[in-house]
Amino acid sequence: MKTIFTLVLCSIYFTGNTQQVNGVFKPFAKNNIWGNVVINTATYENSSYITLAGYYEGALKRETVNNIPVSKPNKIPLLMQLYPSGEFRGNFGVGGGYVILPSPTTDLGSCTIDKTYIANGSSNPASIQYIIAGHNEEGEGYLMKNFISGAKPTAYNAGNIRFFNLGPSYNKQSYLEDFVYGQYTVRKGVLNYLNDRIILSAYSSSTGAPISTFGDNGDIILPVPNQQRFNDSLPVKIIMGGDLKLYVAFSVKTTSLADEILLYRVTPSPIGKIDSSFGTAGLASFPVGNPYAITSINFHENQFISVGGYSTGANGVPSFLTFNHEGDIQSVTSYNFSVGQPFPGYGCKNVSAKLATVNGEERIVFAYAKPTGMAGKFQIAIGSHKPGEGTDPLIFSPWSNDDFISVEPTELTVASNTGFVVAGNATRPDGSIAGVVIKYNVDGSLDQNFGTMGALKINGRLGGNPWIDLAQLPDNKYLAVGSSFPAEDHGKSSLLFQKFLANGEPDESFGTNGTVHAYTGMYGRSAKNVH
Repeated sequence: MKTIFTLVLCSIYFTGNTQQVNGVFKPFAKNNIWGNVVINTATYENSSYITLAGYYEGALKRETVNNIPVSKPNKIPLLMQLYPSGEFRGNFGVGGGYVILPSPTTDLGSCTIDKTYIANGSSNPASIQYIIAGHNEEGEGYLMKNFISGAKPTAYNAGNIRFFNLGPSYNKQSYLEDFVYGQYTVRKGVLNYLNDRIILSAYSSSTGAPISTFGDNGDIILPVPNQQRFNDSLPVKIIMGGDLKLYVAFSVKTTSLADEILLYRVTPSPIGKIDSSFGTAGLASFPVGNPYAITSINFHENQFISVGGYSTGANGVPSFLTFNHEGDIQSVTSYNFSVGQPFPGYGCKNVSAKLATVNGEERIVFAYAKPTGMAGKFQIAIGSHKPGEGTDPLIFSPWSNDDFISVEPTELTVASNTGFVVAGNATRPDGSIAGVVIKYNVDGSLDQNFGTMGALKINGRLGGNPWIDLAQLPDNKYLAVGSSFPAEDHGKSSLLFQKFLANGEPDESFGTNGTVHAYTGMYGRSAKNVH
């Protein structure tokens, strides 16, 4: 059985810091306490590696608002890569399988990665260039191209980060809802109460410049029909179909009692424009329950398009709406207690779906959050769906863990012909978050050869500065001193004392697990010398 991997990070320049005891570096000897690692996206690359991205939450920042000190989140963009077996790729980043990319935080503050795309494959991870999209706490979006070293190729946008800000005429236009191939991006824009629109943009994946032949110098506006409003909290999804056309799906509010799915088709080249041959003037639609969250869009071999999602109310269920190539609705399938039991039922969230071959036929495989029976608590599970049919050939294999009170998926990716990988996030009883990655076999059972019994837990850590001084005591034990942020209040600072046995193990007789936080307060505190 493989051991659970614990991702360990420090907050000084956000690089690892291992202390030396008796001439031996002890990887467990860290000035850290538990913090958050959140996974937003997962991709099974052509190289068979699994790329994960999201953020690491460093120590809370102290800022002054109206002359009052307040604690603010400190999210740092985080990129990780796994071997297909569920172990961290040893030569990725600084050797631990992860990379922290703090550059967007310089201009945007607390940031996360939402989407990644490998612009050029290489057996040498240092040579791979990633196109990365994300946003900050206020919804300001960014797009950049990076090596894992943090360097930015100068050929792409002159080595600069692209920040999405259309000026004071718009609002809610900055957050990048989705992108494909690191080239086509989609986000929401609001001019005024009666003028919502979806902004579809195209950028060169090599230079980062807007593609001038795509709409108006790189932008196409997808209007929201009159008397309808999109729900800003619900997602927009985009896909490049096998017909080399772009499909954009989102939901709008038509009345106080109903929503409607809108599906646009866009021809991207040689001139980017709305495809008027699809639906009505390029737009297909279908009424759904209110409100409705679209979480996936897939293009089938027969050129049908399936939009997946769920109604967000307590009685919502995962569902799929399938349109033909002309934009006419073909089938609607909802998973409730009458169909597919004991699979998804009321209150389940349909989070991510991809096409895969199951039992020799094309199906939609989807990851969903299944209620545990306790309010607001979920498990991760998967199901599969063939448009127009309700029978599900995958066995029911929900995943949860006693370390967590709830776990929800963020994305499913198809692992070639070896099964499915689901990334998600798990909440501990103290409210902190760990990333989880789960591997399913093609039949839906957990892959026992992946991680530990089919799952990998990625535990983040939150800490203060590295130790400032270390002394050997008369009994051959060691005392390290420095500064830290106590577990009960990450926004305050304290003196740090950590005691270790001669072999480097924590001295459990000292403080709590070998650690003492002293003189906690609002001002910076640090022990600098020990004798």
